[in-house]
Amino acid sequence: MKRFSDLKIRAKLLSGFMLVTLIAAAIGIMGIQRIKQVDNSMNELYASYTVPIAQMGQIARDFLNVRIVVRDAVTEKEPAAMRQSVEKVRALTANIDKVSTEFEKTIRSDRMKDAFKKFMETRAEYGPQRDRILELTLANNNSEAVKVMTGPGARAAKAEQEAIDKICEMKIEDGSKMSDDTSAMVASSVRSMIALLIAGIIVAIGAGLFVSKMIGDPMKLMAEAANKIAIGDLNLDVKAESKDEIGDVMRSMEKMVQNLTRFATDVQTAANMVATGSEQVNSTAQSLAQGSTEQASSIEEVSSSMEEMNSTVKQNA
Repeated sequence: MKRFSDLKIRAKLLSGFMLVTLIAAAIGIMGIQRIKQVDNSMNELYASYTVPIAQMGQIARDFLNVRIVVRDAVTEKEPAAMRQSVEKVRALTANIDKVSTEFEKTIRSDRMKDAFKKFMETRAEYGPQRDRILELTLANNNSEAVKVMTGPGARAAKAEQEAIDKICEMKIEDGSKMSDDTSAMVASSVRSMIALLIAGIIVAIGAGLFVSKMIGDPMKLMAEAANKIAIGDLNLDVKAESKDEIGDVMRSMEKMVQNLTRFATDVQTAANMVATGSEQVNSTAQSLAQGSTEQASSIEEVSSSMEEMNSTVKQNA
């Protein structure tokens, strides 16, 4: 505190401004960090949940189309239409494989890895059944194809569909949880920013009041001292407690009061000496006047004696 009090006024003001600037910078930096966290969470939500859910949706649609095309192929009579169905199934299957590979890259949790592994196992089970149905269809053995399709093929298809549904449910559940976490993070960030902002305002106001008090109080004391000096009242105590410009002025004022007090004392002493001298002069004058009176009386007595002597002489003559 003493070290800050001894700072120059310019340094005190700069310190106050720097403190406010640092508070604003801290609020800004924290805000930027929070925004980045929210942005990262939103990107993670999109990349790890929104996109994968869309991918699984595409897989589910393509798989459903595969089952529909296989079913329709069994009922086809034209070889050309059968071959066209087979090509369509192959294209849909290739797209499922492609999207599945992309989906696997987004997996983060072990739970999802296990679910995806289960999905790939069901695909490995359904693939041969699907291919067997198409082979029987191309061979015009529709009755056997129907048996495979409604028997082991249906069971394998159901297992794969359940695996797809399970992954979609897990992704939706995890995405919803992360969305809630992101919302909680945003709410926490807002609360933190508001708290930091309020704290910053309080600190800034406190710093302003502190600096203004350190500058204003000595200025007020100097103004009161100057007013007393102006009316001739030198009975005051001016003490400088800081080493800033105000302290320098107060020390100068203290010296001025001391010099004025000394000068007033000297003037009073001189006045007293003059008064004493006047009394002495007055006493001397009175003494001289008295002496003059006495001399006049003596002269009158001498004159009277001379007249008496002169009268006696004349009588003797």
